[in-house]
Formats: sequence, structure tokens, C-alpha cells
Amino acid sequence: MLSRRDLLVTTAAFATLSTLPAAAAQPGLKAALDAASEGMMADYPENATFLGLDTGPRAPLRGKLTDRSEAGDAARAAACADRLKMLKTVDASGLQGIDRINLETVIYAHQLADDGYRRFKFGDNAVLNVWQGESNTAYAVSQASGFFATIPDFLNSMHPVDSSGDAEDYLSRLSALARNMDAENARLTRDAALGAIAPDFLLDTTLKQMADFQAKPVADWGLVASLTTRAKAKNITGDWAGRAAQICTAEVGPAVARQIAVLKDLRAKATSDAGVWKLKDGDAFYDWALKIGTTTPMTPDEVHKLGLEQVKALTDRMDGLLRKQGLTDGTVGQRMAALGKDPRYLFPNTDQGRADLLAYLNGVVAKMRERLPRAFATIKKADLVIKRVPPDIEAGAPDGYEQDGPIDGSRPAS
Repeated sequence: MLSRRDLLVTTAAFATLSTLPAAAAQPGLKAALDAASEGMMADYPENATFLGLDTGPRAPLRGKLTDRSEAGDAARAAACADRLKMLKTVDASGLQGIDRINLETVIYAHQLADDGYRRFKFGDNAVLNVWQGESNTAYAVSQASGFFATIPDFLNSMHPVDSSGDAEDYLSRLSALARNMDAENARLTRDAALGAIAPDFLLDTTLKQMADFQAKPVADWGLVASLTTRAKAKNITGDWAGRAAQICTAEVGPAVARQIAVLKDLRAKATSDAGVWKLKDGDAFYDWALKIGTTTPMTPDEVHKLGLEQVKALTDRMDGLLRKQGLTDGTVGQRMAALGKDPRYLFPNTDQGRADLLAYLNGVVAKMRERLPRAFATIKKADLVIKRVPPDIEAGAPDGYEQDGPIDGSRPAS
């Protein structure tokens, strides 16, 4: 299911490529939206792969990753400003229906991104990044942001390995992973000078993930095994295991070690303060992030008030349901916590228990999908597969995360 924020950015990025028939657009509109879409994929090459659009003239994007350097970030800011200026030149006076909605949505998303680029010089401005929109954060690297936390799963789950060319592109992205982790280190140092250091407990989790990853033999890294296994399954000849291991040994491993050193230095300076109020312009950053996350003009206080009202309504409803089950002792939170520890409702905390849980959940999804035509006329092509968060990063993602499937349905959502 798309959130309002996902819908905003997906429409902003691919209004023309995925939704607008050429004949429907006013002269000038389609060209402007096409240019914006192509520019955003050039800024974030992973998005072309994520959406299954890294083919034909965009095929070179399959071997690239987003430039995580300070210069790369500045280039994206400049490109965003240029696209916004270009989009605002489109004559909207005669536009109606989906044409007007698409143009206004693309301008709105670019305006949000431009506002952030102009005011905040730390963290990640990911407003226009369809694949990693949740990386809109004050911290360029954390347990859930940065290339260590995102690219290994991206390569395994989204980068196709159907030909020797795909395998070569995979290796190119492995090298790019190492280079860009070093680029992130420079941004971390810059951001620290601006007072933007992740809280100590997040850095502890991030460092543990990296240390656990480092402790494994390179041959056992998912970065190596993913390419090797999939190339073998497709009968793609070549020393993919050896070449991937060589890049991981010579480039990725040392890059991880260097990032660990930077994060340890930051950990010595970190506090337990988690709110962005601690940052320069923290209130403004919070307000900006809230607009991105909700796409509404509501103020932080209004959203907080609404949240309290909804929590009370849900708590009252849960209290009644729990009482009907004979669960009356303690607060609703305490009773829910007790249910979460009741062995009757738990799968074993083992690899087999995790496999059984995933099988159960995917069975529920399959039954739901059978019923979708009763409620919806249009069913999304991509299926949904629930799978385990990669062990290398699962400590930093206890609640999991979702990734949409591509436009053509060639890869399931997960």
C-alpha cells in the first residue's frame, strides 16, 4: 500500500513515464515531465532498477549508484532547482484532470526538496528518491540509512542477474558501494561540525551491525553469495564468486573498516538526545520533515493533537476487545505486551521458527490476494512476498520495511 508520501514522490518521478498517455498531455507538459523523470533517475540510478526502467537507453544506469559525496549532493540540489524552474514555466492555465494533478504534484515535490536543500546542509534530502524515501533524515549514516544499511539488500533483491552484462553491472556497483561509503565519511565529518551527530544508541546499533558483518569470512558475505547463486541458477559462466570476493576483500571490507573508525569517533561525541530539537534549525527541520511525511499543511502541534486523539480512540477500542477475551488486568499497553510474550502466539526464535512465520504470513497474503478482485477493479501486477530482513541489518530494522515492485510487475514487492 502506498502512503501519501510514497504516492507524492512516485507520481513526481514518473508521472509521464508510467501514467500519462502521450496524446493526453498538452504540448510542453509531457516534455517537461519526461525531462524531470529522466533527471531524477540520473540523480538516483537505483530508482531506474527499482522501477524496472534501467533498460534500453537507460541501461547504463544499471551499473551505477547514487553519488554520495558532498559534490554529488550539491549537484542534486542544483539539478532539483533547475528542474523546478523549468517545471514552473509550463503553462498550466489550460490543464485539467490528471494533467493538472501530475504537474502540480511534480512541482510540489520539487519545491519541498528545494526548500530543504536551501535551508539544511546536513543529513540526507531524499524527497525525490523514490526507492529510499525513508532516508530523508538528519543523519547520512545510521542503522537504517547510508549505503551499508541499504545497498546489500538492494543488490540482492532488486538488481537483476539474468545475463553476463547484469553480473558485470553488479560488480561495478560493488566497487561503487565502497567508494561511496568513503564519500559518506566526509559528509559525516561535515555534519558533525554542524552539530548533526546521531544519538549514541543508534550509533551503537550501527557499529554492531558493521562489526558482525566484518567478522564473517568474505566468502560468506551476502554480497558475494547473491551474485554467485543467481549467476549459477541462470547458467551465466564466469568466475563471479572469485571476482566478487576480490572486490569485497580489496575495496568493500576496507571501506567498512574506515566507516567504523569514523562512527567510533562520532560515538565518543554523541549524546542520548534523540530529537531534532538539538540541531541548528531543529524546529524548522521537524516542520519540513513533517510536510514530507504527511503531505498536509498541518503544524506539528496539530499533528500531535490528532495523534493523541487517535491513540485514545484505539486504546478505548482495544480495551473493550481485550476485556471480551477475559484480559482485564493492567493497562491496555501492559495487556498487549503480555499477549506479545504469550507462547501460544509465538513462533520459535530460531531459523526454522522464522521460516515457519514467513510461510504463515505469505499464506495469509495469498488468501488476501484471491479476494482482492471483490473490492478492486485494478490489481497491481507485482505480487507481494514477505521475507526475512537480511541478517546483516536485521538488528537495525526490527519492524521490517517494505519495497514496492517495478511498474511491469517483473519482480514482487516485499
